[in-house]
Amino acid sequence: MKSALLVLAAGFISLVVLLVFELVKAMVVTEAQTRLERLPLALLRLARRRLPVSHRTSVYDEEWLPELLFVTRETEGLPITRVVRGTSFALGLLVSSRSIARRLGSVRTEREPAPNPSGWALNIPPPPRLFFRIMRAVRRPVTRPRVDDHG
Repeated sequence: MKSALLVLAAGFISLVVLLVFELVKAMVVTEAQTRLERLPLALLRLARRRLPVSHRTSVYDEEWLPELLFVTRETEGLPITRVVRGTSFALGLLVSSRSIARRLGSVRTEREPAPNPSGWALNIPPPPRLFFRIMRAVRRPVTRPRVDDHG
């Protein structure tokens, strides 16, 4: 009786371990597949950063991105071919983006405007300068006159 219960418990535990293993394996496969599908887009974004700021929208948004989407859409249903073709297209643009940038204009003289971190996600207006003055005053150590006991 005890051995039958032990075998049943071992079988149940083995089944649970097998199910957990299969779930984790499926999640890892999905994660790897998603990362590989995003690789061409990441390479294309990196190539975009090499372009002059004034040309990024016109070249990336209007030329490169639609072309990448066309190349990858052409191989719908063939995930390996899709990743290979998309990556080779994006790598080609990444390698040639310096020469494209030189032909379009200066590469390093133009800078992207720095993002304003205040209220970035919530669209909150920046705090008034008075707030910062008050905070600086609060943080200053209070100096008290030294009292001499020998007076």
